[in-house]
Amino acid sequence: NEAFLSLKEEGFIEKIGVSVYDKFQIEYLLKNFRFDLIQLPVNIFDQRLLRSGILYDLKKKNIEIHARSIFLQGLIFMDKNSLPSSLVGAVPYLEKLEKVSLEVGATKMEIALSFVNPISEIDKIVIGVEKVEQLKQAVNAFNKVRNSDKLKNIITFDSFAIEDENIIDPRRWIK
Repeated sequence: NEAFLSLKEEGFIEKIGVSVYDKFQIEYLLKNFRFDLIQLPVNIFDQRLLRSGILYDLKKKNIEIHARSIFLQGLIFMDKNSLPSSLVGAVPYLEKLEKVSLEVGATKMEIALSFVNPISEIDKIVIGVEKVEQLKQAVNAFNKVRNSDKLKNIITFDSFAIEDENIIDPRRWIK
């Protein structure tokens, strides 16, 4: 960490950033390193870090927070009938997401963004796309929900939280 701090002091790097998967990694890093930015998973199915209060702790230390995996590596878009056996536990949540999507007239992407966007501790949202069309869809969805609390006010996001880490932690997915 000292090497990075020296490079920062000398102006070679602007920010020191880390990427994590869970609260334990964050706690370890907070005790042992100095960093300016953290990239972490937050999504409608994986609400662990939000619920734990660790995002608030990071903000108190003026650490910039970037949310990644907001679509849980694409799980929210997967066909529930084509899931690998290791992810069948996600089926009820995917069914609920589909039902809510139809009820409120919003896409799954809009719902996912409506969960993450209003979280005050989050400074940036990182998304991954494979095609230009996916990027266009994401930009359109974000523009639709970014200044609206409509979905936040009619969807009970807590009911989407999955506790099974074999589902919400892609490192555990069986390929």
